[in-house]
Amino acid sequence: DVSSDISLKEEITFAKITFTPWTIFIGPVPVVFVPKVELVLHSDLSITGTVQSYATQNYSREIGLEYDGDEWSKINSTDPAPGFTIQPAALTDNAEYIVKVGPKASLKLYGIAGPYIDLLLVSDLAAEKSPNGFNLDYDLNLESNAGVEIDVLFFELEKNFQLFDVNLVHQELNDEPLYQSFSIQSP
Repeated sequence: DVSSDISLKEEITFAKITFTPWTIFIGPVPVVFVPKVELVLHSDLSITGTVQSYATQNYSREIGLEYDGDEWSKINSTDPAPGFTIQPAALTDNAEYIVKVGPKASLKLYGIAGPYIDLLLVSDLAAEKSPNGFNLDYDLNLESNAGVEIDVLFFELEKNFQLFDVNLVHQELNDEPLYQSFSIQSP
């Protein structure tokens, strides 16, 4: 077996509006909140592939001398005849591609830490191919999350929980046949 995994994740901010900071005085100390609205796109691609192939051979040979009571004779037998099994290379692979796009609003203390909420349109395509067929699932969801973000220099932390996840569209193909394009009859 030979297998390989590929995973690519990307977050892109298409547009960002940062509003005038809100300053609140607590006694003589100013506390500054920075409101921001972003149009974000999250992309997550994961691919896994496995190639399997094998060859086996069975062979039985008997060599020797045999005495049948009157005389000696040679034994040279290949019974049963040599046989073999070859499995051509078979590819099994999985792919999942998730894209989330939508607005995200946040209100951060000094622009560093604070709550956020988003509303995302989520496209999720999952495919699996095996030597016998393929499966394909597609979902289009509307998702909303809320949480807290901290972004200080090189330190980023995000804690969130999902408010809702509503399925808008679901389509699937299961055990669809794949036709062989080649086969090996004998070596």
